[in-house]
Amino acid sequence: MGPIDGVIALMRQDLVGFTSQLIADQMSIAAWQRECGLVLRRYTLASYMAGADGALPTRAMERELGRELNRQLGYLRRFAEEIRAGKQSDAQIAMRIGMYADRMRGVANDAESKAHGVDLPFVPGSGATPCLVNCCCFLDYQEEDGETVVYWRLSPAEHCSGCLALADKPHTEWEAALANA
Repeated sequence: MGPIDGVIALMRQDLVGFTSQLIADQMSIAAWQRECGLVLRRYTLASYMAGADGALPTRAMERELGRELNRQLGYLRRFAEEIRAGKQSDAQIAMRIGMYADRMRGVANDAESKAHGVDLPFVPGSGATPCLVNCCCFLDYQEEDGETVVYWRLSPAEHCSGCLALADKPHTEWEAALANA
């Protein structure tokens, strides 16, 4: 999924820029949280559009995107609280902020599945597998007997036990495969 890689790179650049200012004491935690929240808002929709091949979200998907954004903003709020309390080192902060950008792959994968008319239990990058949002697997859509079947595919990378269990399985078997991983 090429377009999402560009979206993730741009989002990561914005988040890392604000986080570098925070770590260098050039930005307050409140200002950092506000700016990162704006980045999340902007790139959640961009990630959806990248996955949906530029299509605007339906009303139902807008609600789903709103829930996703609220989840991410909640995580960001708790992250800021941990920073305020001194529970995160500079290295931990720098590493953790990238996970917000990585999550956008799941948003794009979910949008792609909706564009194909398939309701999936989870997608690569959604956080359902042990690799969480660091997943670099992809979905393969096939027409079989007049129905769309989605296969979980491994990319050339190291994979978690969950992704290995899901590899090359149709979406109808994913929940059972992951439960047994």
